[in-house]
Amino acid sequence: MAKSRRSNLRAIHRLVSVSGRHRLLRAEHKPFMINLQVENLDEVLAQLKREGVQVDPKVESYDYGKFGWVMDPEGNRIELWEPKKS
Repeated sequence: MAKSRRSNLRAIHRLVSVSGRHRLLRAEHKPFMINLQVENLDEVLAQLKREGVQVDPKVESYDYGKFGWVMDPEGNRIELWEPKKS
């Protein structure tokens, strides 16, 4: 895996971890959602799941890209977006 991809995964992992431990959280209605652009959605979701992050099993595909979601420890839903390659 390229160095920049590893750095991106570590940054995302830090967003969703607390003291090296992960908690499973229920989705709550929030007035906002963090959206992060990733290069390879499937790879990022798989890595985060291996690290114990709560990953939504649903992935949605549209003409403009793919979307997946994870939960941070405070119950905020984080959207991961892989834009369609042109």
